[in-house]
Amino acid sequence: MMRLPIKKTSHYLLSMGVVFLMSCVGLMIHKHFEPTNLVMLYLLAVVISASLWGRGPAIATSLISVLVFDILFIPPRFKLSVANTQYILTFIGLFVVGVMISELASKLRERALEASRREAQTAILYRLSRDLTTTLNLTDVLDIIHAHVEKVTGSKVKIYLQQGGALKQWVSGAWASLEEFDESIARWVVENVSPAGAGTSHIPSANARYLPLKIGNQTVGVLSYRIRELRDVMERDESVLLDAMANQCALAIERIRLLEENRNMELLRERDKLYTVLLNSISHDLRTPLVAITGTLSSLMEDGEHLERTTVRELIETAFEESLRLNNIVGDLLDITRIEAGALRATLQPCDVRDIISVSLDHVREKMGTRPVQVDIVGEIPEVACDMSLIVKALAYVLDNAIKYSPADAPISVTARAAETGVNILIRDYGKGIPTAEMEHIFRKFFRGEHSHNVPGLGLGLSICKGIIEAHKGTIRIESGREQGTTVTITLPETV
Repeated sequence: MMRLPIKKTSHYLLSMGVVFLMSCVGLMIHKHFEPTNLVMLYLLAVVISASLWGRGPAIATSLISVLVFDILFIPPRFKLSVANTQYILTFIGLFVVGVMISELASKLRERALEASRREAQTAILYRLSRDLTTTLNLTDVLDIIHAHVEKVTGSKVKIYLQQGGALKQWVSGAWASLEEFDESIARWVVENVSPAGAGTSHIPSANARYLPLKIGNQTVGVLSYRIRELRDVMERDESVLLDAMANQCALAIERIRLLEENRNMELLRERDKLYTVLLNSISHDLRTPLVAITGTLSSLMEDGEHLERTTVRELIETAFEESLRLNNIVGDLLDITRIEAGALRATLQPCDVRDIISVSLDHVREKMGTRPVQVDIVGEIPEVACDMSLIVKALAYVLDNAIKYSPADAPISVTARAAETGVNILIRDYGKGIPTAEMEHIFRKFFRGEHSHNVPGLGLGLSICKGIIEAHKGTIRIESGREQGTTVTITLPETV
């Protein structure tokens, strides 16, 4: 025998309670009204039942109202009989009007409930869409999908994605291994672009439903959730909602994939551009010293015996200088490679800032020529924790740039002063400065500004300098403007 759900049974009992209440009101006032007027109380009971509990309880209320009205108020009272046949028409009218009212009121109630359900579904889809559009990361998208679908279904959710021809499973914020049964169903869904599992034609005995995450006829993944007890209309509404959510999820996943492809294409373009710049720079900067060295050695081999001693010495010095230049270029390439590979290791020791500045200036003394250099040590300067050789190299790169990009008679100032987080070393030149448009690219590898065309170099100095400073947990920043010179501020942590 079929049993009504507890919730629906309670609706019928409540309807009977409304009939009982109206009957009590009728018994209190029946002496002052004709029996036919008391029919309105029972019509009111039908309207209440239809509005609150739907069609079935309202029709039951109509039927019970007719019987109770006959027994309580139609002579002979307290008997299920009618002395006056005119009341039969009253009974029929009460029942028919009650059924019609119950039908209209229940339809109105169903429309209101449907509108409420649609509003709730729209709100769910809006929140899902809003959250999905705010992230550009695949794992974050999967977490958002997992959280929203789990909230709707109240059950365990799994997401299967195709990656490199294989299916990967995302559960509870992490990739997990697939069970053979789940994998076979998920593959079927991917291949057929059709749902499977409970409530479908394919493996309906499964305790989960598998929805394709599809874009047109292409499946980007599979969404599965465990099925709870079937709930008739709510189950169908939930199925429609989840289909809509699956479509939104598929669009979000595809958007992330397209972004990744675009990002990869950008990286490839940047890599190709970098290779081109690298080859151009190396071919030019390596060839120049090599040509000079080769030419010098060729002259010495062919005419060495006939050349004067001073000329021979000059040729040897030229070859030596070019070999040093070539060695510096190779050293720069090795340094930037070590920095990018994370192989640069700084051996930190307490160092005096005065010594660091002095040794750095010695490294560029020959390039400095007669240029005036102003060194200012402000107040008491604490020792800094650094690798002396690396920091000297970094400062030498900055000083070398200051020499190359400022007039030969323009001074260079070096200032050191204590800071909250350590020691600031400021190196300022009085050259043309760096255009604002170039500032954001200044630390990029092989970047050469508009004033660099006639200046030798690979464009690696500041990149290497930045890598060295960051290896010391320090910072480097540049302030510059056209015709205002350039100030490089290096901050190094003091010795603990």
